[in-house]
Amino acid sequence: MGIILLTLWITVLVLSLVCPILMSPDSWGPNPVFYTFGGLSTIGAFYCYIVLKETKGLSDKEKKSLFLPKSFKIAQNVYGQTTNTDLSDGVSSDQ
Repeated sequence: MGIILLTLWITVLVLSLVCPILMSPDSWGPNPVFYTFGGLSTIGAFYCYIVLKETKGLSDKEKKSLFLPKSFKIAQNVYGQTTNTDLSDGVSSDQ
């Protein structure tokens, strides 16, 4: 959580320093800066839509299995492990 907040505040600092310089009439001006930031936000939204997986309505166990590495899923199938394992602590509930 701390790294996320640090990144947020660094981004706010950079934007507050860069925006007045870019919006001055001698530089880009307000319209190109607005469209540049809008374009970057649109690209970010498409990236999130394409790359991030939807987890709405999934249980905690389904969310964990959704983000497991493929090599772990293959190893589970090869060694015949059941899907009744608790992925949070690695202990099987079949005991």
